[in-house]
Amino acid sequence: MHWQATLKTVLTFCKSVLKQFILIVAVGTLVNWFFAVALFVLAFSEWTAYKTIGMFLIFAVGFPLAYLLVGKTYILRQAIYELVTTYKIMLLEYLLRQILSYSQPKSAKWQQVFQKGSQWLAGTPFPIRWVITGLVESLPIGEVLQQVIQNQELSNENITQLSQLAAQKLSEHLNVELLEPSPYPLIILAAINLAAVTIEIAL
Repeated sequence: MHWQATLKTVLTFCKSVLKQFILIVAVGTLVNWFFAVALFVLAFSEWTAYKTIGMFLIFAVGFPLAYLLVGKTYILRQAIYELVTTYKIMLLEYLLRQILSYSQPKSAKWQQVFQKGSQWLAGTPFPIRWVITGLVESLPIGEVLQQVIQNQELSNENITQLSQLAAQKLSEHLNVELLEPSPYPLIILAAINLAAVTIEIAL
């Protein structure tokens, strides 16, 4: 029962993170595509071929790609911050259970498990896999889990205790205040986007 509740909480958290990312990218992309099409229809007769290509690259490709990159960075930083402050033990327990199900505890070489990248996450729901892949790349989660389990057998009986120990070690590696995400990169991107639209309309 405890494990089912943990899984549900982790899945809900990861779904929320993924939805926020999709929303940022979708809004940024649709607004720019709408403007690019509208501008193309209204001003096509006055444009040169170079300007047509330039406007397409800026508004139909450039800004959507910028929202994709900036949005992903912001959302993953937000996920890291929420992980460290709220969901740390639950998510680490989930990871340990994935490792336990992926390997034979008595014979597993833990470094080999982590060297295989995201293979041990292959059976997880996509929202969890997307968030955890980003977190593992940004935080020393693999290192911490290896420290916790390298000298003892991982089992269902001690997995909660090991999760708490891993959470403690992870906290020792991090400065929580520096992890808090800043919305300013997104705000700056939106301001540049708005300025580009305004300038193009004025011209």
